[in-house]
Amino acid sequence: MSAAAPILAVEGLRFAYAGGPEVLTGVDLTAARGELLCILGPNGSGKSTLLKCLLGLLEPAAGKVELAGKPRRRYGALALARILSYVPQSTRVAFSFTVEQVVMMGRTPHMNRLGLSGELDRRVAAAAMEMTGVTGLASRPLESLSGGEQQTVMITRALAQQPQLMLLDEPTSHLDVRHQLDIYALMAKLAHEWGMAVVCVSHDVNMAARFADRLVLLSNGRPAAAGAPAEVIRAEVLASVYQVEVRLADVGLGVPMVVVGEGKEKLEK
Repeated sequence: MSAAAPILAVEGLRFAYAGGPEVLTGVDLTAARGELLCILGPNGSGKSTLLKCLLGLLEPAAGKVELAGKPRRRYGALALARILSYVPQSTRVAFSFTVEQVVMMGRTPHMNRLGLSGELDRRVAAAAMEMTGVTGLASRPLESLSGGEQQTVMITRALAQQPQLMLLDEPTSHLDVRHQLDIYALMAKLAHEWGMAVVCVSHDVNMAARFADRLVLLSNGRPAAAGAPAEVIRAEVLASVYQVEVRLADVGLGVPMVVVGEGKEKLEK
């Protein structure tokens, strides 16, 4: 894991929707180049709200979000797109584009004032497709691909932006197990081999624990635990946050896997 200064630094972040209670109640986290950070937590823990605050879609009531040492709000749209890329949970493209065309869209922040691509843009896009293994799909329409292939293409587009920080919102939520493995392995590869900070919001505790360098476990709008997977994946912590019976199993992957038993309601009977 990188010891470099963080690309993303969040301190004391608080947020409440109009007329409601606080959804984020003081979140601190960092992400540095060369690491995959996964943000976990049950529904309603504040994961989606936190991601929207990081993206600038919501304005925190208090606290700070800094990118490369500068407050996020001081970045214009173009400058922000050169430092941060985003992969949404689902893929929606209004028109029929080929894979190569979709990946080239990631070069938009780097193109000239006329929006024309150059040789450098084409080389970067080609390198991104080679990195993620979609070169052979370059001429295929995006809508003709499987869900896993489409998500890989969207990550490739984000990679073509050459960001320092990539944010992903539950990138495997609609994928089968094989494609889930592929996507998590790809996120780790982007962090470790391309040297960017990769931050993923996830529901999948086991996948996150297996591939991430660090985890942040949210509960009621604040971190309940944070650190290396072995420090966060503890039965008593997970049981308290998810309100289920939790057992840990050693399956030889270097980090225990989580086995879920009964829910809190049944345990109390």
